[in-house]
Amino acid sequence: MRMLTRLLFVLALLPAQVHAQAWGPDGAQPVVYPTVTVLGDLSAMKAGNSPLLVGDGSNAWGGTPPATSIEPTDISNPVVYTDGLGGTPSVGGTERKARFLCNSSHVGKHDAIRGFGQATFGHNHTFAGNAGTNGSSTFTTLRNENTQPTCPGGKLNNSAYWAVSVEKPNALGDGITRIKKPDDIVLYYVSITDATFGPKFVGIPRGLAVITGMDLDDPDLNKPGGRLAEVTAANAVNIYGSYQNVGVGAKWFCDSSGINASYLTTSAGVDALGNCPSTSKISARVSGQHCWDGHNLTSPSGRGHVRPYMREYNYSTEAICPLGWYYIPSIEIRWEFSHQGAADYTTWTCPSDATAAAAAGRAMGHCESFHVDAIFAWDQRAFDEFEKYCIGIEGDPWDNTCDDSTISATNRLKTTGISNANRFYGTVASDYFDLPATSVSPMWGRAKLKKGF
Repeated sequence: MRMLTRLLFVLALLPAQVHAQAWGPDGAQPVVYPTVTVLGDLSAMKAGNSPLLVGDGSNAWGGTPPATSIEPTDISNPVVYTDGLGGTPSVGGTERKARFLCNSSHVGKHDAIRGFGQATFGHNHTFAGNAGTNGSSTFTTLRNENTQPTCPGGKLNNSAYWAVSVEKPNALGDGITRIKKPDDIVLYYVSITDATFGPKFVGIPRGLAVITGMDLDDPDLNKPGGRLAEVTAANAVNIYGSYQNVGVGAKWFCDSSGINASYLTTSAGVDALGNCPSTSKISARVSGQHCWDGHNLTSPSGRGHVRPYMREYNYSTEAICPLGWYYIPSIEIRWEFSHQGAADYTTWTCPSDATAAAAAGRAMGHCESFHVDAIFAWDQRAFDEFEKYCIGIEGDPWDNTCDDSTISATNRLKTTGISNANRFYGTVASDYFDLPATSVSPMWGRAKLKKGF
């Protein structure tokens, strides 16, 4: 009995069983790309007048995605729509884009997509938007959250956005690792400007949960069944072999010079951003996926239900999604950081680099594994307004690029409490978040079997 008791004690110290968001009732969807046998196929795809141009549900342009039957119920919050509006709209340009600036809210070691339902999971994340996001967050809990979000519009946008934390060892010379605070997070909801594609896509469904940036399961996209295999399979039915991948991996930019790389430094610690001056911000930029399977709001990996489109380069056909999939607006995200120069940012690390290195079988550059998660939890009224006016979904007319939280010609989201003046250089403790506490017993790692066990 004593031995059994000890065994149960040790088992209790083991990490909890991994849970992730699950497939919807229809399960994973086929990933098959259109066959190209003659140049005319490409001409029709480019002109937008053939069902070969996908991203439209492959049913003669349009149709209602099956997942609308499992979309969570809309939750109007605030009840009075105008409570989330304020300021003068700003429109101009010709891109299908709506831009919002957010601040970070908190940090935590949890992940409501990959580690759903667990108080502690994975590596440290830095959160923006919904200030109450935790490991059990869903569209419904996010929409009902009472804390004030750190994105414009108040509770009109209770979406959760989170990224792997950027950490600095010995941040203040006291031997303690701390998490860099981003100055701000810039969100772009975008689509392709080409008019032939505009009527062919649907809005982002309520509650869609996605991960973009580096795929920690397949960092180089070259595993069996991975993205590069997908491109090869698509080109096997294309006589021109002209489908090419459009990546969603992160890029790090020195904003003033435009110098960019997939990492801050090489794995050996060599600066990759050209001695970026402290007068310039550094930004991590990722792009989301435009292709959605139409059946699932999430998937265990956070990626199986969405895809970046492929580009066909023989005839400049811009966007190819798998057959039967739907074309949706995507999100582009920039996490912007102030710093003290190369001697500072070359010491930054991301805790997911070790995970990515193990999966890839190679060394990672510092923060090469950067990635971003999102659960979209907008008030449907605001979501509809900017998707139709700024982006133009399902054939709705569109006018201009919407900037600075503008959602239409007459409405702009309220930006009270959102700052675009933050400069967290990293010289004082308030420029950092402390590493989050975890619920895992600190005894794990120190537990040893006694002699005679």
